Amino acid sequence: MPIHAAISSFLSFFVGALIPLLAMTLADRSLRIIATLGAMLLALALNATISTHHANVSTKRMIIRNIIVGLVTTLISFSLGASI
Repeated sequence: MPIHAAISSFLSFFVGALIPLLAMTLADRSLRIIATLGAMLLALALNATISTHHANVSTKRMIIRNIIVGLVTTLISFSLGASI
């Protein structure tokens, strides 16, 4: 049902954003970037694991793909933000 997909997407985005946000907020200032990066990797791996739970897809490959895409998009965003 469309409502189930919408709720699932909302919760996925919310939790996926909450994990790095908490790391960013709670980490010591000197460790903030490393803690946020680690939390982001954890959130991406968790997302991939949950996504492949009922699918006929390799969990390991999905985790690797999610992490690579996440790191590339983060690097692009960080570079653009630093250049301003």
